[in-house]
Amino acid sequence: MRRLFPAAVVAAAAGLAAGPEAARAEQQIHFQSELVRAIQAGDADKVQRVLMGDTTPNQTGADGEPVLQHAVRQGNKKILRVLLKNGARPDYTGETGETALHEAARQGRPAMAGQLIEAGAGLEAPDDQGRTPLIVAAANGHMETLNALLDAGADPRATDYTGRTAVAYARRNGNRAVAARLKRATGDG
Repeated sequence: MRRLFPAAVVAAAAGLAAGPEAARAEQQIHFQSELVRAIQAGDADKVQRVLMGDTTPNQTGADGEPVLQHAVRQGNKKILRVLLKNGARPDYTGETGETALHEAARQGRPAMAGQLIEAGAGLEAPDDQGRTPLIVAAANGHMETLNALLDAGADPRATDYTGRTAVAYARRNGNRAVAARLKRATGDG
């Protein structure tokens, strides 16, 4: 679900186009950066105002990450709510294939994970290495987020593209309590 920019946007970014399409493309790029800046500033009202213009919440910032991930990284539940209310797709991915739910799992943000799950985020969505949000939570030792994912139905036996499970990630990173919780969830412990 990567965002592909229309040719006019790419051309405008490269300074190759002229005319109304280029102006709209430049405006979209301006709104995108304005949206990311508003998210980073924690300004939910400005996020709402930017989204009322001719822009979409289903886009990536200059870093290639979806704006939803920026909101999760900031830990701002209000901005996350505004983005979702304005049509942000919870499974929108960036260059690494990660969704906002992966970011919530990495950051240990169980409430935000719950918001994303409620909005329809895929529990088994793999990143570009096959890691699901549950694997990411296990690798980072975030028990509360791991429990939220398991309670929502995440598969504790899921593997990445190399065959490693969430239990293996938890053990490798010294997260014994998380590994034990996952073993219980699989019925192996």
